[in-house]
Amino acid sequence: MTVAGSSFGFKHSAETIANLKKMLSKENHPKFGYTTSSETKKAISEGIRNFYLTNSNPRKGLKGKLSAQYGIGGNFVFCYNKTNEELIFPSINAAKQHFKVR
Repeated sequence: MTVAGSSFGFKHSAETIANLKKMLSKENHPKFGYTTSSETKKAISEGIRNFYLTNSNPRKGLKGKLSAQYGIGGNFVFCYNKTNEELIFPSINAAKQHFKVR
């Protein structure tokens, strides 16, 4: 399905990919040799810190299986163990990790 203004599903030819790699490799890349200054790094860090101080993060403080890396874009998974206790995972990935299955 094509949607106006969307490049979803578009595939570059192998020749085009090779040309892009050649054009943007090493010294031809726009960021080649660029070093971020310590002032810029500090400003970015301050911006991120201020963002999280003013905006709530639903996963703030969660660690391990409940951390964001296991729950990005997933739905909660509910399971019951042999003693009928409910196990809740933030995503299918977290459940997969817990049960050590593929």
